Order: sequence, then C-alpha cells, then structure tokens
Amino acid sequence: TIGFVGPGIALIGLNAAKSPAIASAWLTIAVGLMSFGHSGFLVNFQEIAPQYAGVLHGMANTAGTFAAILGTIGAGFFVDRMGSFRGFLTLTSLLYFSSALFWDIFATGERVDFDGTS
Repeated sequence: TIGFVGPGIALIGLNAAKSPAIASAWLTIAVGLMSFGHSGFLVNFQEIAPQYAGVLHGMANTAGTFAAILGTIGAGFFVDRMGSFRGFLTLTSLLYFSSALFWDIFATGERVDFDGTS
C-alpha cells in the first residue's frame, strides 16, 4: 500500500510544486516510494506459486511493458491537449490510488494450486 499510495501523494505534490527544487524532491520521493510496491508484489509471486514464479513474473512484466507503451502515448496526448503534464500526473495519481485499493481488496499470500499437485 505504501508503494502505491505514497507515489500517488507525491505526484500530487509534484503537480503543486512551485520551484524546480521542490519538484525534484517530490519526484525523488515518488520514485523512492515505488520501491515498496515492487518489493511487495514481486515477492508475492514466490508466495502464491513458487513453481510458476518465473512465468507469473514474465506475464506481469509483459503487462507492465504494454502499460509503459500506452503511458508514453498518453503522456504525449495530455501534454498536447493540455499544454502541461498536470493532467497526466493527476491521472497517474488516481491510477496509483485505485491500484492500491485493488491490491488491498484482492491480493493474497495464499498458495494457488495451478496444476493440482499440492
């Protein structure tokens, strides 16, 4: 949760920054807090299906790559339409908050038996 809510709050702070130094501090906080999210969900693959952790990680990485491609296009769209990154940063914050809510509701550490061997 810290790894999703923290960057969302930091991006809102980045949106409100009045100087380059403050903006840099908010961006550093956002990126630093994202590491909590990575350490949380990447370990989860080992917990829920250790025998398939590599496959699950590959699937998640593929989905993340597609999201990065769409995010780049989306950032260009927002900057072109709005003249700044403010709208895109707000949307990214909302995505962080909704992702945290989804994770908190549905994530589990219970082992999943994909092949019926356990």
